Order: sequence, then structure tokens, then C-alpha cells
Amino acid sequence: MLLKEARSCISLLDRNCHLFVKVLLIQKWPSRSVELVEEYQGFLLDLCSAHSYYTELAINQLTQLFLPDAFEDPEWINGEPTEEDKLAFSRVHNVLKILLRVIPMSSELFFSSLTKNFPYHGNGSHVHECYVYNLLTILQYQSSMRRDILNLIISR
Repeated sequence: MLLKEARSCISLLDRNCHLFVKVLLIQKWPSRSVELVEEYQGFLLDLCSAHSYYTELAINQLTQLFLPDAFEDPEWINGEPTEEDKLAFSRVHNVLKILLRVIPMSSELFFSSLTKNFPYHGNGSHVHECYVYNLLTILQYQSSMRRDILNLIISR
């Protein structure tokens, strides 16, 4: 409901509404209902199209969704993501794919965010497994980043 209302007045969400927008963007939406996911994706795309200065914040929030919740997310069996994880990750990738196509400058912000959010060595193997899985998924729709992403994986 709040997303619908915020989306209906997207032109009013200028820099003065930064905290409100941030609260909306940090929601864990990928594993929610189809209706909420579609509303969130529409809100995010409308927001970044209307106010490009929110693009970096949006991309950072999307990239952080590649990291599992260390306490709640179980290890993958044989390195294969669960159906729930596949669905959640695919929803994030779908909105990223559109965002990268609609906002030309976003690919530089995206790679910067991928680098910044890359997990540290002490985060555990499952966290790295999820993040690298998502980095490799990005190559399917953003082949221009192939060299940079593979370099990032190898160098970390």
C-alpha cells in the first residue's frame, strides 16, 4: 500500500525525501508476494527514471541483496541454490537488467557497488558462494562487464 502511494507521487520524492526513499529501498522484497515484488520493481524503476540521483542508492540496495542473511539462510546442498533463492535472485536480476538498460550511467555505479559489497574473507563460504553465483548470473545479461567481473572474482 505504501509503495503504491509513494509511486503515485514519485515526482515529489526529491532530495528532501532521501530518508523516506531509503527506508522504502532497504526492504527485503525479493521473497515476498508477486504483487509486492511487481510494485517494488515499478517503484524503483520509476524513482530512478524520475530522479537519477537515487540510482546509486538503489543499485547499492539491490547489490546487497546478493548477500544471504548469515543467520537465516541455510547452506546450499551441492552448491545448488534452493528454489526460493533462485526466485529471489532472479527478481533482483530482472530489475537490475531493466535499470542498466534504462539508465546509461548506471553500469559504472553498478560495478562500483559490486566491488564495494564483495564479501570479506571472514564472511564464510556460503556468503561468497551466493555472491559469486550472482556475479556469474550478471554475465548473462551484462556481457560488457565480463572482464571486470571475472577480474573481481579472481582478485578477491
